[in-house]
Amino acid sequence: MTKNKLFVSLLVSALAVLVLFTPVFGAPATGKPIKIGIIGPMDIRTGIHMLISAQMAVEKINATGGLKVGNTKRPIELVKINSNEFKKVTDAVSAAERAITSDKVDFLVGGNVAEAVSAIQDIAADNKTIYISTAYIVSQQYVERMKKNYDRYKYCFAAASMGTTDVAKVHLGITETVARAVQKAGVPKPKVAQMVEKTIGGDAIMALTTAYFPKMGMEIVGSWRPSPSASDLRAETAAIKSSNPQIIYTVFSGPGGIVFGTQVTELKIPALVVGSPAASLIPGKGVGYSVTMMGTATIPVKITDQNLAFYKEFLKRSGGEVCVMSAYDTIMNLLHNIESVGSLDPNALIKSMEVQEYNGMVGPVKYDPKDHRSVILKGFKAVYGVQQLPGGKAAIVWPTDAAVKASPVQIPEWMINVWKKAN
Repeated sequence: MTKNKLFVSLLVSALAVLVLFTPVFGAPATGKPIKIGIIGPMDIRTGIHMLISAQMAVEKINATGGLKVGNTKRPIELVKINSNEFKKVTDAVSAAERAITSDKVDFLVGGNVAEAVSAIQDIAADNKTIYISTAYIVSQQYVERMKKNYDRYKYCFAAASMGTTDVAKVHLGITETVARAVQKAGVPKPKVAQMVEKTIGGDAIMALTTAYFPKMGMEIVGSWRPSPSASDLRAETAAIKSSNPQIIYTVFSGPGGIVFGTQVTELKIPALVVGSPAASLIPGKGVGYSVTMMGTATIPVKITDQNLAFYKEFLKRSGGEVCVMSAYDTIMNLLHNIESVGSLDPNALIKSMEVQEYNGMVGPVKYDPKDHRSVILKGFKAVYGVQQLPGGKAAIVWPTDAAVKASPVQIPEWMINVWKKAN
């Protein structure tokens, strides 16, 4: 009897060991991490927010055990890389080189300043590493490179769908919508002041707006060109107030936009701020009644079945700040393609990324096979004209032909009264 019990005990132990060390049939084994370098100005919110959004994407995948690559589940590892690109482009170059050659990242995501993005693209091309830029605007240099030398730059993609001309067209559309509302309020020819950052992208945008605003029935009363990282704009905002505009057209991609928003509010200028002012990081604390070009990640209005959940979760992680730069969809789309291909092979992934559609937070998207910029499908837009309303509310006022219904522009009564007295 004792011998039988001993035999049963040994048999059970052996089976337990066998079960413990034998993979379950069909279940993927765990592989080495997939390393994604997230590169940006990590000492300012542009980079910090990009990192938070990237972490949200990675945590979502890792919570399921990792990404299935072939028959192997592989965890995703983020490598934080400070580019310092707003201060020194050469720092971004060095950071990208270290990420690829020393940190051995499999992919590189990020970059905001056009000059830095171009430099990072060269490094990615040299090392045959897939790099996806998260810059707001696709530079003309990027487009020309893809056209002239596809084989070299095929490793480079752009999460943005718009070039400087496209952004200018959006701004023209938003400004025209606001101008029509100002006209309805009793101002036949709205006056517009231009506050556009001094960058290559800003130069191209301002060239178009300066040409078209007069054709759209507006009078330009002055133009100011500060640095995107300006820390004090009191002189500029005071001068704008003295020019008596009804509209302040604004373009900022850096922290100078936050400074502008704060100082223009302090002066209580009777004008609607439009464009891309980057006025406030806190919901409901921006320039009152401003109409801002905003990406889906920053809008507290339902656009897709994903954007509101992202918006709320991001606020929790950021301490209540809206997302000024997101890499969430960019990373999720990349991982979607890796899983579809079942490999990290750059050439196989490039072919997949040129044809695959991905249902992201902004809507269904794909990459254009010719220039590798993002294309948003089925009536959804990369950006919307969103008006900041009292009580922390917001409304999409432009465009009128998108998947989301637009609301009319609202103008506060006190502002209208100032305009009437001036006339």
